[in-house]
Amino acid sequence: MAQTVPEYEKQAEQLRRYHQVEEAIGLLQAGLERHPGEPRLLLPLSLLLAESGRADEAEAHLQRVLSLQPLDPETHRSLGEAYLRQGRLPHAIRHFQQSIRLSDGDERVHYRLAFLFLIQERLDQALEHTRRAIEIDPGEPRFRLLYSLLLGIQGREGDSYEQLRIARRLAPADASILFRLSEKERAAGRTATALESLKLASGVDPENPLYHSELAQLHGQLGQGREAAEAARKAGQLYQAFEDYIEALNLMGRGKTLQALPLLEPAVQRHPEFTSGSLLLADAYQRLKRPQPALQLYLQILERDPSNTKAMQEATWILAGRSDFGSALRILAEVPQAHLNQSLIEAYWKQDQQQPAAALERFRQVESRNPLNPGLLQWISYCLYTQGRKEEALRVLRKVADLRPEDAGVERRIGEIELEGRRETAFGHMEAKNWEAALAAFRDLAGETETGERRASYQLHLAYCHQQLGQLRQAARAYTSGLRSHPGAHWARLNLASTLYRLSRFREAVEQWERLPGPSKTAPIYFQLGICYLHLDRYDRAETAFRRSLEKGNRSPQLLYNLGTTLLRRFKTPEGWALIRRSAAANYPPALALLRRAGLTGR
Repeated sequence: MAQTVPEYEKQAEQLRRYHQVEEAIGLLQAGLERHPGEPRLLLPLSLLLAESGRADEAEAHLQRVLSLQPLDPETHRSLGEAYLRQGRLPHAIRHFQQSIRLSDGDERVHYRLAFLFLIQERLDQALEHTRRAIEIDPGEPRFRLLYSLLLGIQGREGDSYEQLRIARRLAPADASILFRLSEKERAAGRTATALESLKLASGVDPENPLYHSELAQLHGQLGQGREAAEAARKAGQLYQAFEDYIEALNLMGRGKTLQALPLLEPAVQRHPEFTSGSLLLADAYQRLKRPQPALQLYLQILERDPSNTKAMQEATWILAGRSDFGSALRILAEVPQAHLNQSLIEAYWKQDQQQPAAALERFRQVESRNPLNPGLLQWISYCLYTQGRKEEALRVLRKVADLRPEDAGVERRIGEIELEGRRETAFGHMEAKNWEAALAAFRDLAGETETGERRASYQLHLAYCHQQLGQLRQAARAYTSGLRSHPGAHWARLNLASTLYRLSRFREAVEQWERLPGPSKTAPIYFQLGICYLHLDRYDRAETAFRRSLEKGNRSPQLLYNLGTTLLRRFKTPEGWALIRRSAAANYPPALALLRRAGLTGR
């Protein structure tokens, strides 16, 4: 039976949620072959193409949709996004404005227009659209931050400061807002208040060395020499810890997990607040079959941050594997939105207490509320397998395979022992840098089995081999597939981000960098990080990254242009335009075009 248009829409949206953008594009294109000219397929296809950096293709599809439904505000918004990605700002503004005329209730469009008018220094219009965005969604902190910036550039520092305070109330866990508050308080001469705000930022994000560096400066201004020296020492140590972290990531990515321990263990011991390092060290312990120290690290993380999903999931898996369900339930009880796992562990605990009928009833109740939830089914299969009810577990796994054929996490667990010898061969080839042989070995390990599932743990090593051989598209597909079942494989996420960046798939790279932030030793990676932060509208961090790239010797016109436009967004206008002019002097087309649009070519 042919799939309907709603089915194609639903499947494409599911693929997009799992970051399988190319697969979603292919699915929608197949849908258009069956349903030619269908706007409900053309519109999501154009949006995905625009997100993937294929703005020209997106525009062609959107123009077709526009001819079919010229009064659709979403079509005009999407056209505006496509033109924006091409740098054609007047066209983007025109379609965003048309979208507003057709439907004034889209805060996203007002927000986009506000930034576009800000770039063109049309501040009154930027302010008006920001106000409208806030009226529609007063609880969005990004709108308050933009409003604060605009008010600040008008010299209305009191109002600007108040908007930052509102943003802080809306996003109390956002350390960057506290950092901005500190900057404003410092500029106003309220050094002591600025110090308190910066201390709060450092408390929310204690592993950020930038905050400790700024704390050192503020303590120095207040004549607190001892505190200044301590903050400077802390900043230096954290910078070193991040450098060790990146080196450990690279070692683990090459299969040298044991060699990574001397880098990670001292860093985590000296800095318990270094959550990223603790998670990576725990992952290393698990790879080395040392669950006890891994569990201790996960529990320490949860003491500081009970909402850390990664630590919660890994700790409960370790405890459940030991049949310590009481401890697992106590962890889950502290974590928001953990009811599904909690119910399953309660069900298995009843089964462990020789109450099989009650446990089975509990399973059925949970599954009735989540009939096709792959995560639920994987938990059920795990519980059945630990009871020795392997045939029932396999039946559940086959159901998971039907729902998510690319996910082989559970079968990987079951088949781990029999694959041990083949794993050693594959890792031996990798250690010897015999990439072709390693690729063949991991392809075999990651291949189809009798259940039709993927051995996802090996997809990541397969991806690494593709990457070493320069086969970037294959590497990206394999990394994406493997990370669905192994989201805690940070080295793979770092490599995936770099691979996607090299493929110009910036939107996807942004998502990966956001999950794995951190400084790097090279200027190109700082530049990549800056680009990623631009896509996230995180202009303060983008500026920091671009400046670090500049400090490390990157003088490319691309860097000068991106740093310049970032400074414009942060209202550092003279320096921003100076950098853009330097980029234009090197004949960088976007810089030349921006100067022409701004009418600054003769100045």
